[in-house]
Amino acid sequence: MFRYGLPPIITAAEEGNSIIMALLIQAGADVHKEDEHGMTPIDRALRSSTEYGNQRVEEYEKCIEMLEYAAS
Repeated sequence: MFRYGLPPIITAAEEGNSIIMALLIQAGADVHKEDEHGMTPIDRALRSSTEYGNQRVEEYEKCIEMLEYAAS
C-alpha cells in the first residue's frame, strides 16, 4: 500500500483507506503535508475519489471528513 518516498498519510488518502487514515491522524501525522507536486492529503483523496468512480466513494468521504476535521 505505501509507496516509496511518499508520506503514509498521502498514500492512505490516495487509496481511500479510512482505517489507516484514522490511525495516522491519531498518531499525529501532518495533515498539511504536501507531496512533490504540492498536493495535500485532502487534494489526493479528492482527486482519487473521482478517478475511481463510485466504487469506494464512502471510504474517500470518510478520509476527507477526517482530514478536514484534523486540519481545523
